[in-house]
This record gives sequence, C-alpha cells and structure tokens, in this order.
Amino acid sequence: MAPERPRSSPAEPEPPPRGDPLPDWVERETEDWDQIARLTPRVGRFMALFVPSWLVLLLLLGLTGGPLGPLFALGTLGAALIAWRLERRWTGRREGSARERLARRRASPIRPLAAAAIGGGLILLVIYVIFVLASAGS
Repeated sequence: MAPERPRSSPAEPEPPPRGDPLPDWVERETEDWDQIARLTPRVGRFMALFVPSWLVLLLLLGLTGGPLGPLFALGTLGAALIAWRLERRWTGRREGSARERLARRRASPIRPLAAAAIGGGLILLVIYVIFVLASAGS
C-alpha cells in the first residue's frame, strides 16, 4: 500500500469550512466595490453635463475680453453648478417617497436622455452661431 498523503501541507493552508462567514477584509472590499458601482454612473452623468457647458462658458466668457484667470475660474464654477443642478434634476433626487418620485418621473413628458440630446443640440447651436458671428466680423 502506498503511504497516505497528509491532508494539508504547511505551504497550503486549509480552506475555511463552508459554513463560516467570509473574513472581514472580503466584506470591506465588497462594500468598496459596491460604493464604486453606485458612484460611477453619477460621475459619468456629471462629466457628460460638465464638459460641454464648461467649454461653452469658457468660449462665451473669453469673448468678453476680460482677464483670463478670473474668467477661467468663473467658467469652471459656473459649469460645475450647472452640471450639478441638472444631474440632480434628471436623476430624480428630490424630496418625497420613492413611489412619488417614480410617479413624477412617469408623468414627465420628456425623458432624461431626450433632454440631454436637446441640451447638447442647443449648445452646438450656440457654438455655431458664435462662430458664424465671429467669421462675419473678420
């Protein structure tokens, strides 16, 4: 008969029994990933609103001919406020129960994606008009 192999060697730790809970570090890591999963769409929506409004504000404020430093700061702050407000409005973060917010969202005549498309179109229209006026002046 062949000699019996030991069940576990010093190099291979024994796995925990199936009924034991996960170690604390696994639970903390899972909570971190859940928090990242909740924040990622919100940051993406914010940036999708911030970047176009920031570019338009920088362009419009740059046309005023003022000093660039304060205009840059004003454009950045203004775009952040616009993006924050629109993101809060479109995601339905308002007072009331979840059922009331859902009823308001269903009653809304325009969906957030359509509103974003309309807003983006208006931004492009403003940029186009500015460029046409700027080229007509040269």
